[in-house]
Amino acid sequence: MKTPVNRRKFCQNVVATAPLAVFAAQSLAQAGAQPVKTLSPGTGGAKWLPVDDPTAKALGYVIDATKVERVKKGDTDGKDQFCRNCQLYAKGDDIDGKEAGKCLMLPAGSVHGSGWCKSWVKKAGNAGRAPQGCSPDSGGEF
Repeated sequence: MKTPVNRRKFCQNVVATAPLAVFAAQSLAQAGAQPVKTLSPGTGGAKWLPVDDPTAKALGYVIDATKVERVKKGDTDGKDQFCRNCQLYAKGDDIDGKEAGKCLMLPAGSVHGSGWCKSWVKKAGNAGRAPQGCSPDSGGEF
């Protein structure tokens, strides 16, 4: 007979293991990362992702998202997908007047806010909140 999964325990396990998955992905990506080249002097130390980065090539990363065809993901049309509105992107300091940030999938340098890659995920509207059904008082089973 199967034992039902307790929702509270399931949510605790998900929350406990999620950081490990992110850490593992970053470690693997950094192990194969290429040396980062500075875009130009005077950028405050921030560096663009090298165009020859193997991870960027594998993910189809482009600096200007309008230059590639992007398919609809969920309820977001391809034309509305940019690094700046991706869940994996964190805005950083601008470089040479252009929006730049860090991407969890591309740790070898800064990516353009106007860029795009195959890993694009819609930025959550409720960032920092537990998924529905995972609140401390929802001890039910599913």
